Amino acid sequence: MKRKKPKMGIGTGISNPAGLKIFTWLILGLILVSVGLALPVPHGIDGKIYELDGITEVPAGTQFSVLNMNNGLAVFGTTGHVGTGGFSASLKGEDGDTIVVKAWNLYNEVELTLALAGVLHNVNLYLNMTYPAMPPNITSAPGTEATQGVPYSYQVTAVDGNNDNLDYGLAIWPEGMSINSGTGLITWTPQNEDVGVNFVSVYVNDGTYTVYQNFSITVANVNDVPVITSLPVLTATEKASYLYDANAADPDNDTLFYALMQNPPGMSINQQTGLINWTPNQSHIGQQGISIRVSDGLVGADQNFTIDVSNVNDLPVITSLPVTEGTQDMAYAYDVEASDIDNDALAYSLLESPPGMAINGTNGIISWLPDNGQVGTHNITVSVMDDNGSTSQEFALIIANVNDAPAIISSPITIIKSGQTYLYDVDAVDIDGDAILYSIVQGPAGMSIDSANGLITWKTKRSVEGVYLIIVRASDGSLIDLQEYNLTVSKKPDQTAGSSSTLPRRILFQSSSLSDTVILVQAAEAMGTVEIQPIEMSTRTAGTEPLQLRAYKYFVLEHAEPAEDGFVQIRFKIERQWMDSREIKYSDMVLYVFEDGKWLELPTQFAETDGTFAYYDATSSGFGNFAIALREGVPVKDIDAAQSSGLKTPFRISGIIYYNDKTQVPPGTEFEIRNIDTGETVKGHTGVGPYSGLYAVNMHGKFGDRLLVRIQGSAQVFEATMQDLDSFDFVIDKRTGGLSQITGYAARGKGLQSQALTVLWMLIVGFIVVYIGLMAYNKLKKL
Repeated sequence: MKRKKPKMGIGTGISNPAGLKIFTWLILGLILVSVGLALPVPHGIDGKIYELDGITEVPAGTQFSVLNMNNGLAVFGTTGHVGTGGFSASLKGEDGDTIVVKAWNLYNEVELTLALAGVLHNVNLYLNMTYPAMPPNITSAPGTEATQGVPYSYQVTAVDGNNDNLDYGLAIWPEGMSINSGTGLITWTPQNEDVGVNFVSVYVNDGTYTVYQNFSITVANVNDVPVITSLPVLTATEKASYLYDANAADPDNDTLFYALMQNPPGMSINQQTGLINWTPNQSHIGQQGISIRVSDGLVGADQNFTIDVSNVNDLPVITSLPVTEGTQDMAYAYDVEASDIDNDALAYSLLESPPGMAINGTNGIISWLPDNGQVGTHNITVSVMDDNGSTSQEFALIIANVNDAPAIISSPITIIKSGQTYLYDVDAVDIDGDAILYSIVQGPAGMSIDSANGLITWKTKRSVEGVYLIIVRASDGSLIDLQEYNLTVSKKPDQTAGSSSTLPRRILFQSSSLSDTVILVQAAEAMGTVEIQPIEMSTRTAGTEPLQLRAYKYFVLEHAEPAEDGFVQIRFKIERQWMDSREIKYSDMVLYVFEDGKWLELPTQFAETDGTFAYYDATSSGFGNFAIALREGVPVKDIDAAQSSGLKTPFRISGIIYYNDKTQVPPGTEFEIRNIDTGETVKGHTGVGPYSGLYAVNMHGKFGDRLLVRIQGSAQVFEATMQDLDSFDFVIDKRTGGLSQITGYAARGKGLQSQALTVLWMLIVGFIVVYIGLMAYNKLKKL
């Protein structure tokens, strides 16, 4: 029998297969147990983090950590594992290790310490999720450039640490800009007026805090088309000026230029102002199309319109040229010629012409004979008229001078006593203004004449009695004028002392009176003369009408005995200062006598001057009422004309009004003088001459009339009487009468009141400015 070879087991002496299988499984079990004992036990932790109310889970993403204090290993994470507050972590360690679990947010944290024991479940923490109030923060940056007419937008972005709802708004913004209060989106389309720098202030508010973002946007310009703003003038009239001032505006304030794109002939436009000027003629009657363009140099605008031109009657046209030169004393003629396209009948007339010129209304012939007074240039305007209108022609006509002879205007002295010196001042005028030379053509031996001033001088002797023919010549170098007269030289009578009836009488000086007093003239011893002292400032003579010339003095001379035939030679004097201040020449003054109801000029001769007075000799046929006055027709510069009431035979009253400090009242001070006896009142103002307080009036009445004087600003009333001395000075109390002083004080008071109000307003305005400044500073400090 064959012997079987026995099977061998692994590492055993077991050959039984079943036993081997069992053995194998035992070995594998032992290996697995060994491996299991060698691996670490798993450890971990999970749970939730709640807010302090223990119910609300913290938001997902809340940070946490788990730290094994024994081995220093830590795990970090965020919630949201299961629910928003759920967390979990796997740990390395041994049971019993000390574990610290923490959770935190920006402002709070919480921790929990426990021992590790495998996997820990439902480990819960409670974290304070209440944050302190925090302002929002704007994190976006604005766009700072924009373009006119192009939409601009800016999305404002902000964050809030408390996750509060945010509200957006604009604090400062240009017109038309808006913001979405919920999203913060700013939108804006800038216009032409926004070109340049625009300031913007945007704010974000979380209900507690407001933060601002300030910036500026620079808007670039886009050229705009100009706009014509005026309405055209649509009607015109033939031959009448048409004006239309075209006006335009440019949003960019560019310089504008005007031009006519379509226009009738003759129409023009001012390139800078747009003023259209045109005078349509007959060919333009009807409608005329116009086109205007205004441009800023890049773009332009047009205005198109139509002008309706209406027809008018055509005026006649003067076709002739005027005769512009003529000669004194020679006939002047000018035939005015005119035409009318309407064939209307024409009528001629002179609108402006010198005296004596005439025109034929039918044929237009101008005729004239100019005299010496018309030498020079004359403006002439001639008119030609048809049935509907007229036209005129203006020109200057120059009349050449023809030399005229001088004319002797003085009256000679024709009577003189033998042994006396004969004086006669020959006066002549030349209308051409030529220099005049005087000469004696015929006269007695020894008689001479000053060739320049015409003064004739002749010292007579006692033996030359008789009648002499005198011929005086005045010459301008070409033409002459002669004056012939007879000079009677009579024998001088013997004079005996005390004689009172022999004439003539010689009055050496004049006198005058404000009363009806008459001066009686008698012969003086040896000389037969009497000297009467003058009374100043007189203005009237009893029983006469006032002289209608500027009089210096009036006086009356009567003889004490019955008058005899003969003449009176009167010598009178005039103050040089009175004459010089009025620019009066020696030859301008003469003596008048009142006869037969009128004033007659007497032969008057200037004699001499001593620097203070000018002396004159005059001859009268007898005694009576006399006036020393200007020669008729002589102009005078009157610097102190009296303020007259207009009645006849006035008294002249004048003087100076003073304050009691000896200063004169200001010019223009009003005064009033009343004649109590006649009821006449005259008002006036001071300052009629070189002195501020000077006054002068003419009153009417008689010697001794009572006067009341009132002065503006003074409570005083002055009394005076009409008398020989008609110069009254008044002194008023300056404390009660100085109107100018009252005005001055009033002005100064008003000035002080005005200054006080000014200071008060300055204080109020200053307080307001300081208060506003402090408020602005505190607000900026909070920002």
